[in-house]
Amino acid sequence: MIKIISYEEQNPYADANKCNDGGGYFQPLITFEYNGKIGTIDDANCGDFGKRYYIDFGDKYYHYDGVSCNTLEETNFTEEDNEFVEVFNKTFPRYRIYPKARR
Repeated sequence: MIKIISYEEQNPYADANKCNDGGGYFQPLITFEYNGKIGTIDDANCGDFGKRYYIDFGDKYYHYDGVSCNTLEETNFTEEDNEFVEVFNKTFPRYRIYPKARR
């Protein structure tokens, strides 16, 4: 089970009436705990322009940038991390982790 420790809005201009393409995007910084380890989700959402978020958990990371012309995805989560990834994806469906396949 993942426990949310804190949820802080990072965009001082966040506004539901301007969150699509008006600069009022909701961009929370979420700190969570799983099995005694602390992690963060840093949401850099750009509304209609695309999603961008960074997940850090111990020495693992998942960075997604769907804002640029070419979607960028970086991670060092692997199939060995499936238990955490499954729980994380159920808890935070908006911020999915796709681990690297073993080669």
